[in-house]
Amino acid sequence: MTWYEITIGCVTAVGGFEFIKWLWSMIFNRKNNSRIENTKATNAEIEVEKNKTTAAVEAKEAAEDAHAKQCKQFEERIGDLHKSLDTVNGQLDYYIQRDIEKEKRFDEQTALFRKEKSERLALEKEKAEMEVMYIKRIAQLELELEKKRCDFLKCPYRQPPTAHTPQRDNKTIDEYFKEKEDGKTDC
Repeated sequence: MTWYEITIGCVTAVGGFEFIKWLWSMIFNRKNNSRIENTKATNAEIEVEKNKTTAAVEAKEAAEDAHAKQCKQFEERIGDLHKSLDTVNGQLDYYIQRDIEKEKRFDEQTALFRKEKSERLALEKEKAEMEVMYIKRIAQLELELEKKRCDFLKCPYRQPPTAHTPQRDNKTIDEYFKEKEDGKTDC
């Protein structure tokens, strides 16, 4: 075996032609390979940073979208609450107006009741006064009747008249009693 065969056998065992290419690039392209590796590492780092920034931007956009969606939901909820408040305010205005009308009717009925009660009291007072006047008049008439009453059966002014009571003359009752006091009449 010659050194040539040994070399070919070793090269073939280590990888053959690929080993030769690798050895050649290691010897002659070492600086270029180093620059290529540095560039690839830099590109990889840039790609990682780019992915991080893209992810951050996407996360920020997602957060903004979520925030915008939440704001929209809040605005819709606020709109619904405004509608609810408008409905409640409308109902409240209705109830207030109804209560005002009830109070107005109550005041009118109270005024009518008080007016009728005062009229009733006035009528009762007037009735009581008339009863008092009637009782006074009756008492006065009875007193007059007692003063001018004639116990004699033949007196023309006898109250109550009987079958024996004579006809009255053209004299008044006062004239008749004056004559009676003077003794000119016989009763």
